[in-house]
Amino acid sequence: MDGNPEQKPAEAVSPEIPGMKEARARMDSKYWDAREGNLTLTQEVMRELAEDFKNRLMPTVQALEKVAITFENPLVLATALPLVQNMRINRALADIASVPEGQTMIDDLGETKVKIQPDPRFSGGSNIFFPSYKNGEMTVKNFEIHAQGYAKHGTVVAILLHELHHERQVKGGVMKVFNDKVPSPVEQLWYERAMEADAQATATDIAWKLKEAGKPAAWNALAGGFNCMGHIAKAYERNVDKLPNAVATGTAKRAAFDAWFTAKNMFGDSLSEIYNTQALQNMPSAENMDAMKKAGKPFTPLTVDDIAKLGDIAEVNYLKAPGGKPLDSIDYRRADYNAWQSSSLNFKHQVYDEIKAGTYQPPGVNSKFTVPKEPAIPNIAMPTSAASVVRASKLKLY
Repeated sequence: MDGNPEQKPAEAVSPEIPGMKEARARMDSKYWDAREGNLTLTQEVMRELAEDFKNRLMPTVQALEKVAITFENPLVLATALPLVQNMRINRALADIASVPEGQTMIDDLGETKVKIQPDPRFSGGSNIFFPSYKNGEMTVKNFEIHAQGYAKHGTVVAILLHELHHERQVKGGVMKVFNDKVPSPVEQLWYERAMEADAQATATDIAWKLKEAGKPAAWNALAGGFNCMGHIAKAYERNVDKLPNAVATGTAKRAAFDAWFTAKNMFGDSLSEIYNTQALQNMPSAENMDAMKKAGKPFTPLTVDDIAKLGDIAEVNYLKAPGGKPLDSIDYRRADYNAWQSSSLNFKHQVYDEIKAGTYQPPGVNSKFTVPKEPAIPNIAMPTSAASVVRASKLKLY
């Protein structure tokens, strides 16, 4: 592979894929060269200052929130004690199990451990899972679910609702899209967005049902703030107010799913921008993709049916309900990658295209091409705060 940014076989072969043309244009270094060339020195300095401001302010905002929480509930200060952790987890899981959909989540939990994370620097939640590859097949094994300890009870419940749905996604075979095919890297990223939106839409849906059952803490945590989760919860609630059967038919849940793609944090960063880095880091290595190809796994585009399968593990598949926009709408596939993400996507696409064409050669001693070594860490789904596992986010959603 020559590393030429003009190499765009995926676009040439599949120009009909919605969003692909825009994605490939954004990956081209010429896009960024032109953009940077149009910035004045003052604009460049202001952009760097704004980024630095976000990086410095967010931890301060999170710390102040946690101080306020400890004043309201001093028991949070004892979260590091195993007895208190178990008490808080058991209370949260009992709330979740009080509605049928929540009980199903608990039933599907299996051996995965649920833990309160006592570190005050940890925000949101994480679902830690280990992917493995054998004979061209990818399998995923859950390990642990973590929830923020310095948080109100309702926040812990809301976090766990999202994480427990990730558990169901793994066991339902829809956490990743590689069961039947290997789509291109940007399509893998689009799927990751849909997977995360599905998890948050589910958390919002069950939080509403908990409220209706007399346990409003999780709903209040989601809807009570001017943040990403509040934006999603309010979209759900507006749909319920408009349509009497919105909860039963899944249209309110679809409204929450759609709202994920327009939600932004206080700095104007969209959820899709924030999760781009997670998606890039969770993609298979070149070696594993090559093994899939050699095992006969088709390298074919992502389809609407692939995304709709995310809804199959729910009681009602809201992604197949009539009235929603097409699942390959450009609204779900915005080319909102920053310069680093665009460069990484371009690199991964070049590798993917060579593997697909059967011309890929793993880098060796005499190779001019070097693939960065994959970090030996588990994959992590980060539904509530990408900052919780120190990846690319400045976001604190709760």
